[in-house]
Amino acid sequence: MTETIDTQRKKYGWFTKLAVLGIIACEYTIATTNPALGAIAAAMPDVDTVLIRQIQTLPSLTLIIVALLEPLLEKILRKKTLVIIAACVMLVAGVAPGLGGDIYVILACRALYGAGRGIIFPMAMAFIVELFDGKERDEMMGYRSATGNIMSLIFLNLGGFLASIFWRHAFFGVLLMIPIIILLLFKLPSPEKENAERYARIKAEETGKREKKAKLQPKTWFMIIANMIFMFFLYVFLTDVALNVAAAKIGTPQTAATIMTVFTLSSIVMGLSFGKVIRPIFKRFAVCFGLVFLAASNIIIANWISLPGFICGAICYGFGFSVYNTAMYLDLAKTAHPTAAAQTLSWFMAFNAFGQFMEPNIIGWLAKVFGLQTEARGFIIAWPVLTAVAVITIIVKIVRKPGMDYADKVLLEAGGTAAKAPESAGANEDPGTEKPAE
Repeated sequence: MTETIDTQRKKYGWFTKLAVLGIIACEYTIATTNPALGAIAAAMPDVDTVLIRQIQTLPSLTLIIVALLEPLLEKILRKKTLVIIAACVMLVAGVAPGLGGDIYVILACRALYGAGRGIIFPMAMAFIVELFDGKERDEMMGYRSATGNIMSLIFLNLGGFLASIFWRHAFFGVLLMIPIIILLLFKLPSPEKENAERYARIKAEETGKREKKAKLQPKTWFMIIANMIFMFFLYVFLTDVALNVAAAKIGTPQTAATIMTVFTLSSIVMGLSFGKVIRPIFKRFAVCFGLVFLAASNIIIANWISLPGFICGAICYGFGFSVYNTAMYLDLAKTAHPTAAAQTLSWFMAFNAFGQFMEPNIIGWLAKVFGLQTEARGFIIAWPVLTAVAVITIIVKIVRKPGMDYADKVLLEAGGTAAKAPESAGANEDPGTEKPAE
């Protein structure tokens, strides 16, 4: 029997898989500064809180620029080389604010740090999409989520501990990237080499056609833009927890780190169970599962400003955030051309990052419009939006019938077999119906 394109995929060992997962581990070094925001605000009382928030959100702005340039950079350097360079840039820029400088020096370093993230974040998904198929891809994407959250747990607690000693020390937590970079250097495979024959056959098939199919479909753009708008409200939890804990006098930066740890632990549980439990049970409704918990999280915190309230909200947010992100990354890849995984995810991350960067400004503006002055104003604004999105998505999923994924159609036309992600992967889902979509 002739081997199909999809069965030609190489099987990788655990060290190689760890290297692939190591890419997302670099991304989560951003968590070191999250619990330190309250301490930084206290150390800089004359600095506007919007600037303090931008220590966490500014990296998302520079991420946009680099992510948009990623397809161009791929023509010059291999993906593995890009990942190594980006990780080194993040390491240097991440540690630098700990050595000194005012708020503007810190923000400049964070901007450079974000440039590295512009390559790291989309590549964390692109390597999985390009190197794995079917159930193994679902499991690796779940492991990606779990790995990110485990590293977030480590960096959050380290950042909280260091910030409790002195707020600048929180930036030194990024030094843990050094062993990760070594692993990437020696064990990370090159997708261009591994997929050379597969993509050559797809491109050869298209060369003989008069009209070459667009790499990014309307469904893909819909998901990218809808997710960007969703980020205006989804990101409230990640930017406001430390500030709310300080404003409500609930505790110290370590308390904020503890709350974020609970969020991370619940995310890990969902990440590890996604490929084997969540996707098989909920199939194409997995994203709805995530949205319901995201809405519940904001409802709880908006109405229960206390340590128990934040803990309960963090658990729900962890469940929802992990499932929503994992399901949407997989569904997004299915809407685009198989050779454009990195490009698709780069555009997605650019718009996603813009939504994250704009979140403090959008929420601040809406708070003024509605005259909200309480510590929980971000959550009060976010929960009606998240609830409405969850309800709309569930209705759309019920009413709309799924069709074959665009990526599978391309593979079939190229003489291979569609990636039969088993029933557990919801292979026949039409991801373009997601609302919102990440």
